[in-house]
Amino acid sequence: MRRGLPWLLLLLAACGGGGSDDAAPPAAAVAPAVEDGTPGHPYLAAQFPFVQDNDTKKSATSLIDYYSAAPTTNESGPEFYYKVVVAQAGTLKAEVLEAADVDVDINVLTGLAVEDGVATQCTARANTQLEIQVQAGTYYVVVDSYFSNGVVHSGAYKLAIELDVPDQWQAVAVKPGVTWKKKIYSNYAGGKQTVNVLDVALGTNGVVVKPFTTGSSMYTSQKAAGAGAVAAINGGFFASGGVSLDMVKIDGVVKSYNHLGVGTQPTFGLTAQGTPMVQGVGQNTDWAAAFQALGGHPNLVTDGEVDVWPAGTSTFYTTKHPRTAIGTTKDGHLLLVTVDGRTSAGAGMTIAALAQYMKDLGAWNAFNLDGGGSTTMFVSNMSINGIVNFPSDNQKADHWGERAVSDGLFVWSQN
Repeated sequence: MRRGLPWLLLLLAACGGGGSDDAAPPAAAVAPAVEDGTPGHPYLAAQFPFVQDNDTKKSATSLIDYYSAAPTTNESGPEFYYKVVVAQAGTLKAEVLEAADVDVDINVLTGLAVEDGVATQCTARANTQLEIQVQAGTYYVVVDSYFSNGVVHSGAYKLAIELDVPDQWQAVAVKPGVTWKKKIYSNYAGGKQTVNVLDVALGTNGVVVKPFTTGSSMYTSQKAAGAGAVAAINGGFFASGGVSLDMVKIDGVVKSYNHLGVGTQPTFGLTAQGTPMVQGVGQNTDWAAAFQALGGHPNLVTDGEVDVWPAGTSTFYTTKHPRTAIGTTKDGHLLLVTVDGRTSAGAGMTIAALAQYMKDLGAWNAFNLDGGGSTTMFVSNMSINGIVNFPSDNQKADHWGERAVSDGLFVWSQN
């Protein structure tokens, strides 16, 4: 175990022989400190989410052997330091995704004091996922390499740090014309709600929106990342095997017609020139004006007013569920929305509550897409795996409960 670590440096200045009348030389310009993940120059996480790929094998720093929150766990391998600046009280979340044969741990510190190799200001630690309540202030996250049986388990990892502040919008300009927003409501529509919104300014140079399908089951996040999309949501309803039950039309080619069995279905479309449209499209019928199209059920908003059709009284309408919705605004924006449910992340919404919410967001026309366990939103590099909502199929409020679906709506940005 290492002792006497040089956390406090004594800087000795050598004085020359010039008298008091000597003119002092001009001060040399000092380059800003480079963030290198060392204690003196930690990586700065002041805006959230913070996501970074790194490798502890590349770190020359190995100052901490143990942490006060886990004094018997040997972490004497190399580590990286992150300075986390919290402006408001909230929930701080940190997660690592490790490469094969790598074991790095997350440690949250209130300061960098080290005594006999032990970080004495460690308030929490975890192997891969950590969530704590924090007040405004400065914290340090240290990603350290586990040591066992003579082996240092250092290597490649991805780190994601998030800060959830209730009842406030978090907004990130992901790309020109593409903004992601998130809000956690303490109490809305009968309970806690976590809402994610993609606001896409249609017509922005370089922005492309179109459906995506493989003709069978697919994971929205994986296919979106593989296709180079900057963002995506799950699409319409489907039968076993990932067979779509709604219209999917891509670059003028119909992949699936509306055939959910509910009559005319609300459908989003784009002309070949990129003009957005929402209208009812019948069963097994093409929509000639649409170059891209995606159908759903039921309708939520028409011309700025709540307009649920076809109306229904089944539990699909009246029970709170996770929801995915799509809307367009009068000024040419596309709103892609997820509402989480079935976990501690949120209660979910009824169709009536979702319709009112889409109107309040500013949708001029809007309709519902497949929800429940299918509800998924992907935004590239905005979480540990790109999924920003909390899909419910694993019954946990994390980013890992994604369900395979039939299709989705993807967003690309070339700028």
